[in-house]
Amino acid sequence: MGFLKKDKNGRIKRIEHRGDSIRVSRTGGIALRKQIKAKGVNVSLNSAHGLRVSKRIAKGTNLGFQNNRFFIKGRYGKGATKLNLSKTGMSVSTANRFGSFNWIKPNKSSFKLAGIHIRGKEAANYQLIYGFFLVTLFLFRTLTRAFVYLATSAYKLITLPFRITLSVISHIRNRYILSRILKRYNIKTTGDAAAAIYALHLLLLDEKTDSSITSLSKKIDSILDSDSIDVFRRSLACAEPSDPCKIKKDYIVLSIIYFKNTSPNELLDLLLDVDDFFVTSFDRSANQEIAINDSLIACGINIEIKR
Repeated sequence: MGFLKKDKNGRIKRIEHRGDSIRVSRTGGIALRKQIKAKGVNVSLNSAHGLRVSKRIAKGTNLGFQNNRFFIKGRYGKGATKLNLSKTGMSVSTANRFGSFNWIKPNKSSFKLAGIHIRGKEAANYQLIYGFFLVTLFLFRTLTRAFVYLATSAYKLITLPFRITLSVISHIRNRYILSRILKRYNIKTTGDAAAAIYALHLLLLDEKTDSSITSLSKKIDSILDSDSIDVFRRSLACAEPSDPCKIKKDYIVLSIIYFKNTSPNELLDLLLDVDDFFVTSFDRSANQEIAINDSLIACGINIEIKR
């Protein structure tokens, strides 16, 4: 017997059993019934409620007689709130997880919990309590969001001068570093920047000797033009070979200079050419790999160099 049938949300509909010829419920007791449908007319006989004849005359609208009393019922609309039609007039009701509340005729409300179905004034009171809970929860959420928004806005407003000051200081610092690098390596063109990158890449080798530097320098001279060769040799002399961290910082700044005056693809091509040259001619050190990766990241280019 289906006394505890559930709705689509998994909640118990009501405590009752409906069979072909019998209905057993908590409030109505046991009732025998029989229903016949012919040519759109529904005829039902119930031992508790008598004879009922009804017909659907339009979408959502039914009329008929029950024990010689005329009735008309209609329910219209989409969503939770619907317009109701009855013999006594129109009303509006809103459905929720615990039943429905009738705004015009509260005593027509219903309340359902754990299969127990209540109607009338008591149901309206329970619906008002549930509505009060929803309104309270809504106000709490709204006030919480408003407080968070106001607190965030106040924080941003208070810290705005500090953030502007830090931004200005950062901009001045970056401009100073850029001008210092340009002056140190005497960079005037993108070709000069590329030549300086070759020089710093050479100085980032782990196991380098004077002979290996001389040998690689000659190979690099062969792929650079005359102006770039002068920049390459000057960069070797200006850099501090004993400080790899400082060399990597200069390497990144030079990459940014090259990037801003060319394009992401051209910078990527340059660094890959530099890497390929050293892998072919000598080897790739950990510092060289870090310098390339950090330079690409600083310029917003993501790529993985496989060893």
